[in-house]
Amino acid sequence: QILFARIVASFGTAQLAAHHLAITVESLGYMPAFGIQAAATALVGQSLGAKRPNDAETYGRICNRMGIVCMCLASALMVAFARPLMAIFTRDEQVQRIGAWLLCFCAAEEPFFGVAIVMSGALRGAGDTRVPFYISLCTMWCVRLVVAYVFGTLLGLGIYGAWAGMVADLAVRGVWLYVRFARGRWKEITV
Repeated sequence: QILFARIVASFGTAQLAAHHLAITVESLGYMPAFGIQAAATALVGQSLGAKRPNDAETYGRICNRMGIVCMCLASALMVAFARPLMAIFTRDEQVQRIGAWLLCFCAAEEPFFGVAIVMSGALRGAGDTRVPFYISLCTMWCVRLVVAYVFGTLLGLGIYGAWAGMVADLAVRGVWLYVRFARGRWKEITV
């Protein structure tokens, strides 16, 4: 996160301010997914403790769908009210404009981010804690930072290129965690 913030800071004060404010607004949108993550952890863990792996898988999938729906709703609200949401935090027109574009830009990542959040909880409930950590570590270093640097700095897209890195990271992470859960390798760990 520090290296990502360093890349963003290199684009200027308005971009850095818009970045931080957009992250703050975005964080309101993914709070429900963290609640669903906690439910997925508990339901999957409880089902496996009761020797019902099929129920664990069903609960994981239901929670995943709920997370996607919540994040899609958050995305729609962020796009619909991007400028007014940014105006809550700043009067600077340039920061509002950039931040509003960032909120619209990150709307594409929100469903994937919901999957990443919920599936990491489902896998944690199944006792599969290391792989989600390694997936997050890998996507942060190999996707987010690389894409942010290449698109933001080398190709000159600035903050939008950096956020392309964030979108790519969360999309890859969400798909990878979903595939991990769907393949059921966690059953080998717990059953």
